[in-house]
Amino acid sequence: MTPSELFDSTAGFEQATITYDGVKLLDEAHLAARFHYPRHYRDEAPGLRKFGITFAQLQVDGRSQAIKIDTAGPHVKVGSVPAEARLTADVVMDRGLLQPGSRVVWRVPVHAGVHAPDRGLLSLQLDVAQDMRVQARLPRDPETGSELHADLRITGRKIPFEAPAELLPRLSGQVRGAWRFESLNWIADLFVRKPWFKLEGGGLLQGDLRIADGQLAPGSTLEVPQVAAIAEVAGVRMQGDAHALGRIVNGAPPQAELKVDIPTFRAAPSDAPKAVLFDGKALALTLRGDARLQQLRDGMRAQLRFNDARVPDLSAYNRYVGNDNVRLLGGTALLSGDVTLDAAGRVGQGRADLRGTGARMQAAGLSLRGDAQVKARLQRADFDAGQFDLGGTTLSLRNVQVDGDAAKGGWWGEVDLRSGHIQSEAPFQVDARADLRLRDAGPLLGIYAERSQYPRWVLGLLDSGEVQASGQLRWRREHLAVDDLQAENARLSLRARLDMEQAQRRGDLYLRWGLLGAGIELDGGKRTWHLSGARDWYDSRPRVLPEAKPAP
Repeated sequence: MTPSELFDSTAGFEQATITYDGVKLLDEAHLAARFHYPRHYRDEAPGLRKFGITFAQLQVDGRSQAIKIDTAGPHVKVGSVPAEARLTADVVMDRGLLQPGSRVVWRVPVHAGVHAPDRGLLSLQLDVAQDMRVQARLPRDPETGSELHADLRITGRKIPFEAPAELLPRLSGQVRGAWRFESLNWIADLFVRKPWFKLEGGGLLQGDLRIADGQLAPGSTLEVPQVAAIAEVAGVRMQGDAHALGRIVNGAPPQAELKVDIPTFRAAPSDAPKAVLFDGKALALTLRGDARLQQLRDGMRAQLRFNDARVPDLSAYNRYVGNDNVRLLGGTALLSGDVTLDAAGRVGQGRADLRGTGARMQAAGLSLRGDAQVKARLQRADFDAGQFDLGGTTLSLRNVQVDGDAAKGGWWGEVDLRSGHIQSEAPFQVDARADLRLRDAGPLLGIYAERSQYPRWVLGLLDSGEVQASGQLRWRREHLAVDDLQAENARLSLRARLDMEQAQRRGDLYLRWGLLGAGIELDGGKRTWHLSGARDWYDSRPRVLPEAKPAP
C-alpha cells in the first residue's frame, strides 16, 4: 500500500458560478483556496476522516442568488432567481477544527410560500472564537408577519464530518420568529399517531425556542393565534377556530405541552358532518408528552374538556340508540365532557354529563316526557380487546309525564349502574346491572298492561310509594333485554323480565300484595293473565338473559 501526501497547494476561480442540486446559489464569485495534509496511509484516514488531518483555508466573495421555494403545486419547487446580495467567507480549518477568526456572512433574499412571495433578506453569520456562533435575522414582513431572530452557540470548534448529528448535543441558544405556513398540521403530527386531531389549513406560527445542549428547554413556546382545529373522538367530530399554544415545561424528562382552545365549536357524527349533535363554547384540548421528539408520540396523553354545550334536538341521538322500542322524539339538553386520550385518539377514562329538559321519548310502548340527567363514567378501557367499563354511570329522571297525562306528572326515577360493560367489537353489546329508585311502580306496570286492565286490588298499589329495585340489562343493536327486575316497597313486590327486539315485545310480570298475586305474559300486543299459581308460573318461565355471574 502506497502512502499519500498533499503539499501546500492553492486554487482560485474568478467569475465562478456555484450550484447545489441544480439550484444556483452564487455567481460572479471569487474563490481562493489553500490546503495540505501530511503523509499517511489510506487506512489511517479513509474517506471523510481525511478532514481530520487536513489544513484548509477558503475565501469566497460572490453575488448571492435569491432562494425561491414555491409551495403552490402538489410538490414543493425549489429554485433561485437573480438578486443583488452577497456571500463573503474566510474560513480556516486545521485537522477538523475551525480556527478562531473564521467568519461567514451570507445575505440571501428569500421567496417562499404559495407562488413564492418575497419574504425579505435573510442574514446568516458564522463567527468562530473558542466556540462557534451562528446568527440569523429576517426582518419582519408587514404583510405576512414573518420574521426570524436566531442566536446559537456550538460548544467547541470540531466539525464531525462523519456524523453531523453529533453537533446537536453541543447546540444552545435562542430562536425567535414568526412564519406564515400554508399548512400547520405538521404540529399535530408531532403529537398524534393517527389523524384524530389536526390543524386544518394555514396560519401564522410564532415561536420563541430556548435550546440547551441540543434539546428544547423549559420556557420554549410556539403559538398559533388562529387556525381551524378538528378532533374526532369516539365517532364524534368536533371543530372550530382555535388558538394553539405549545410550550416546554419542567419535568423529568421535560414535557412538551400543546394547548388548543376553541372559543366556539360544533360537533357532528364523523360519518354525517352536516348533522348537529351539540355546539358550545370553550372547548379545551391539552396534549402532553416527553419533549424528546423520538418519544413524544409514544407516551403522549391528551385531555379534552367542555362544559354546558347545547344539544338543540335530542332526536339526533337516535342513531346511537339503534332500537325501535326506544326512540327519542325531541327535547333540548346541556352536555359536558372530560376525557383522557392516547396518541391514537382512544379514550382511556372520562365522563359525560347530559342534562335534558323537556325530553320526549317512546320506550317499551310508553310515551314519556320530562327532564333527564345522565352522568356517564368510563372507568377502564382495553382498546385492543374492545372492552370498556361503565360502572358508576347514573341516570336521573324528573318531572316525568307518562302517556301525555298531566295527572301523572311529577314521577321520578333514578338508575345507578352497579356494573356496566361495553363490548365495542362486533357483535356490539352492553351488559349492566343496575339499582333503581322509583317514585312508584306505575310506569313499570304500564309496560305490561293498561291501568284499566289490572285487578282492582292492583290499582291501589300503582301509586303506593317509593320503590327500590334492581335488574340486569343487555343492549345490542335493535335488541334490548331486561331480566331479574325486582322491585319492593312496604306494600308491593314485583318481578319482571322483558325482551324487546326491533318493534316486538315479549316478557313476564309477577306482582304480589300480601296473599294476592297476579302474572302477565306479554307477547307483542297479546296479554295473558295468570291469577292462580302466579308465582309458580313466573318461576317456570324461561329467562331472557343468562344469569349474571356474581361480582368478584
